[in-house]
Amino acid sequence: MNSTRNLIYLNLTISVKRLFISISKTMTPIKSSKRQQLIIAFQRMPIVVLAMIIFSLKINAQSSYWYGSLHSHSEYSDGNMGNDPDYHDVKSCYEYIQQNTLNVNYWGISDHNHSGAGMAIADYRKGVLEADSVNQDNVFTSFYGMEWGVISTGGHVIVHGIDSLIGWDNGNYDIFNGQSDYGGLFDLVAQRGNTAFAYLAHMEDTDFGNLLQVPYNAIWDSAIVGLALRNGPAFSTDTTYSSLPSYNYFDRYLDLLKKGYHVAPGIDHDNHYIVFGRTHPGRTVVISDSLNRESLMAAFKRRSFYASDDWNARVEFSINGFGMGSICSGPDNPEIKLYVSDPDGESITWLRMWVGVPGSGIMASSVVSMQGPGSDSLQFTNPIIPGQTFYYFAEITEADGDKIWTAPIWYTRSGNPPAFELLDFTAQRVGNQAF
Repeated sequence: MNSTRNLIYLNLTISVKRLFISISKTMTPIKSSKRQQLIIAFQRMPIVVLAMIIFSLKINAQSSYWYGSLHSHSEYSDGNMGNDPDYHDVKSCYEYIQQNTLNVNYWGISDHNHSGAGMAIADYRKGVLEADSVNQDNVFTSFYGMEWGVISTGGHVIVHGIDSLIGWDNGNYDIFNGQSDYGGLFDLVAQRGNTAFAYLAHMEDTDFGNLLQVPYNAIWDSAIVGLALRNGPAFSTDTTYSSLPSYNYFDRYLDLLKKGYHVAPGIDHDNHYIVFGRTHPGRTVVISDSLNRESLMAAFKRRSFYASDDWNARVEFSINGFGMGSICSGPDNPEIKLYVSDPDGESITWLRMWVGVPGSGIMASSVVSMQGPGSDSLQFTNPIIPGQTFYYFAEITEADGDKIWTAPIWYTRSGNPPAFELLDFTAQRVGNQAF
């Protein structure tokens, strides 16, 4: 009887340890000494009580998927280009989205920050207040921010979480930042800590002060959370969800990752007409435990989001229990798990896992792929040397051609490296799994 009881306690304790790992990315970190004290306390509890606690932790650790986009425009800059009389302000735009747009839980309006695109400081302040007025926890989350910059002088950056207008027009800003000073902008965003982020719109290879050519900057990295892998079509009037843009910015994603930046991919609609999210079904999918600004802001800051042409596809991607966007480490080789599901029943025809070394300047490469009907899951272990760091992300294709790109997971195997170096890694299929 005692041996059986000890075995049950052992299994439950292992479950507790695994739960601490799996929920660590969404909770305040627990010091190892405190974690051990909790485990000892659990070991002294009655089995029934311990089982109930574990069940509760599992329920509370569940994350949900929230669908939307960060980039669109109102009449406060150059939106509502059709001059629809019912949509002259930000509040009415959000009301349109809630009443007409399918499969959205949150939405971002990011009006241009300068007078050349129609922005006045008074309108920016109104936009902030109007977005607040429609924001409702557990129902719909509204973000109002700015699309900062000019394409001809360096590109556009989406900024959310700063209620003050950042600009350069005389008398038309709360916070001054020079028109082509992207480093200054990223510094300003970084100073706000976990309450604001920058996100790169329709990125070209020389944008943002030649971000890809200048040395990696850790402060800028802390400000920039992601980039758009698709954008627009910005001036479409389509409301039939049938105008998915064919072009993508996947190469810029690879460029930023090899440079050392920690970024995740999104889908931008960049709407300038009153069509918000109805031009195509693409969504930026955020993984978070709650639908509210605080929770979604935290998810964006930890890069827990992905780009999906499909408006309700769900992707579960983890390495040793750590989820999308995690920067993590452990003593074991990375065990990669990927599972894709679609409530509409669309099948997955291709899974591709990309692997790279951050900051190496070398493009990530595909190490494992699965093709054919039913390719909805992938699991393999990638042997790496202690001390090495790799990032991993997935590229997924559905039967109808829709693409999904996940956020990376950056994993370091802890420990001292041996006296030799692994020069190559080759994967091969065993049955229907890849190893």
